[in-house]
Amino acid sequence: MMKKHGGMTSLRRAARALAACALALFAWSACARAQGVPGIRTILPDSESHYRVADTWASTDPAGLSLALAGFGHIDAARYAEAESCLRPALEMGRDAQNPLVQAVAWFGLGRIHAARADYAAAFSSFATAESLLKTGTPEQRAYLAQLYTAWAGALLDTDAPLAAVSFLDAASQLAAAMRENSERVALDIQFQRARVQDYFGRAPDALGLLEDNLKRAVKLEGPNAVRTARACMLISSIHARAGRPNDAWDYGYEALRIFESVLGKKHPETARAYAALGDLARTSGDFAYAAQLLQRAMDAQEELLGRQHPDHAAASAALAMLYLATDRYEHALSALSHALEVDERALGARSLAAARDRHYLGITYRERMRLSLAADELTKALSLKQSLLGNAHPAVADLMADLAATLQLKGDTDAALVLQKQAMALDAARASDTETDSANFNNVAALLFARGDAQAAVERFEQALRVEREATDAAPLRMAAIYNNLASAHRAAGHIEAAASAYEEALKLIRWSLGLDNYMTADAFFNLAECRRELGDADEAEKNYKYFLRVTYPTDPRARSARTWLEETGRLREPEPAPPKLPRFLGPQSTAHNEPDYIRGEQ
Repeated sequence: MMKKHGGMTSLRRAARALAACALALFAWSACARAQGVPGIRTILPDSESHYRVADTWASTDPAGLSLALAGFGHIDAARYAEAESCLRPALEMGRDAQNPLVQAVAWFGLGRIHAARADYAAAFSSFATAESLLKTGTPEQRAYLAQLYTAWAGALLDTDAPLAAVSFLDAASQLAAAMRENSERVALDIQFQRARVQDYFGRAPDALGLLEDNLKRAVKLEGPNAVRTARACMLISSIHARAGRPNDAWDYGYEALRIFESVLGKKHPETARAYAALGDLARTSGDFAYAAQLLQRAMDAQEELLGRQHPDHAAASAALAMLYLATDRYEHALSALSHALEVDERALGARSLAAARDRHYLGITYRERMRLSLAADELTKALSLKQSLLGNAHPAVADLMADLAATLQLKGDTDAALVLQKQAMALDAARASDTETDSANFNNVAALLFARGDAQAAVERFEQALRVEREATDAAPLRMAAIYNNLASAHRAAGHIEAAASAYEEALKLIRWSLGLDNYMTADAFFNLAECRRELGDADEAEKNYKYFLRVTYPTDPRARSARTWLEETGRLREPEPAPPKLPRFLGPQSTAHNEPDYIRGEQ
C-alpha cells in the first residue's frame, strides 16, 4: 500500500492546556494577604495538610476567601467534587458578607471546574459573572482579571474560537503589567496560550518560537520540574510529531510525561492527555504494543476522572481507532470512532475540529475496506468543517484534500481527484519556503499518478521528491523512508524489480535506524523486501527477510500466513526465525545525541 507523508496524524493536540489558569491560586493568595488572610504558598501541595490548614482559616474568615482558595487547590489536583464543596459555600459566604472579591474567586473556580468537565456554556457564564464582580473591585483586584482572561482564552481555544481567545489574551497582557505579584507567571501563561493560537492556525515555526522562549523562561522562573515546563514540552512534542520529527517529539514528550507524573500524578487529566499523545506517537512510529499500553492508560484515567463522555476520552478513543485499523481490527476501529464522534458532537458541537478529525479517520477507515462511497462522504464532510474553521491556507486542509483526492481516484472519479490534488498543491505552494512541503508535493502527486496506473511517471515524481528531501535542511529519516517505499512500489509496478528491491533496502535502513526493530513499519519493510527477492528468484534472501518479518511482526498480521506458506512449500521453515543483525543509530541531517527512554532506543 502506498504511504503518503505530510498527511494529518491522529495526534490529538497533545499540549492542550487546562481551560483554567494554573497559577490562579498564587494571585488569590496575594489578594488574601492584602485582606489580612494568610496566603496559600503552593499551587500543588505535597500533602493534604494544605487543605486542612486552609479549611481551618474559614472559621476566622467570615468572607470565605480561604475556603475558596482551598477549592482552587482541589481543582489543580483534579479533585473537582471536593473543589465544588469548597467553592459553593464560599460563594454563599461572600454573598452574605457582600464581598465581591470572594464571590469572584468562587465563580472563577466554578468556571474552571465546568471547563475541566467540558461544560463550556456553564464555564463561560461563570467566567462572565466573575469578570463583572472583579470590575467593581479595587485597581489591584481588577488587575487579576488577567488570570481570568487567560483561563477564558484557553477555554475558547478548546471550543474553536481562536479569534475571541486572542482578544482576551490582548486584554490579559495589558492587565498583567499592573499586578503586584506573579505577573511573570501570568505572562508565561499568556505566552503559552498565544503559542496555542499560532499552532491552531498552522503556523508551526511561530508557535515553536514562542514555546522555546516560554520553556526557557519557565525553567528559569520555576525550575525544570514545573507543570508549566511540562506543558511547553508537550506542545513542542506535538508540533515535532506532525512535522515528521519523531526523535524530537519523543525527547520533549517523554520529558513532559516525566514531570506530569512526578508533580501531578498518574491520575490527572494533563498526565492522561500526555499518555494519549505519546500513545499516538508510538502508533505512528510503528510500536503498536507500546501505543496500546499508553492509550489504555490514558483512557482508564480519563474515564475515572472525567467520564466517557468527555472530549479527552474521545480523542484517545480516536487514536485507539487508528491503532485498531493499523492492526486490521476494522470493526473495533469503527466502534471507537463512532463513540468519539458522538461525544465530540455533543460536547463541542457538530462543527468542531474534533468532529472533523473523527470524520477524517472514519473516511480513512472506510477507504481501507474499500467502502469508497462512505469514505468519500466522511472525508468531504471533514474537509468542509476544516475549511470553515481553519480557512483554505491551513496545512491540515491541504492534507485532507490529498486524502480525499486519493479516495476519489480509487472510486474512479479521476477528474474530481485531479482537481482536488491541484488545489492541495496550490495550497502547499503557498508554503513553499517549507522544504518538507515541496517533497510532499512531489510525493503526493506521484501517489496519485501511481493510483491512476502510470507507474513510470510516478517513479519520476518520487525521485524528484527524494532529491528535494535530501537537500532539505530539516530532512527527516522517516519522511525519506516513506518516499523510498513509495518509489519501490512504483518500480515494482513498472516491472523494475531490481530497482524496487534496492529502494526497499534503503527504506528499511532508514526505518531501522530511526525506530529499531520492534515496530510494525520495520516488519512491513522486511516483508516488502522479501517479496521482491522472491520475485527475483533469490530464495536465500527471500527466506532471510521473510523470517525477519515473522520475528518482528504482530501475531495476527494477515501476511504472516503467506510468508509461512512460501517457507513451507520451499522447505525453508525448518529453522527458527533469526534475529536481524543490529545497525548503528542513524545520524541524519537533524540528528543529535538524545537521552531516549529504552522503549524508543530500538536496536541499541
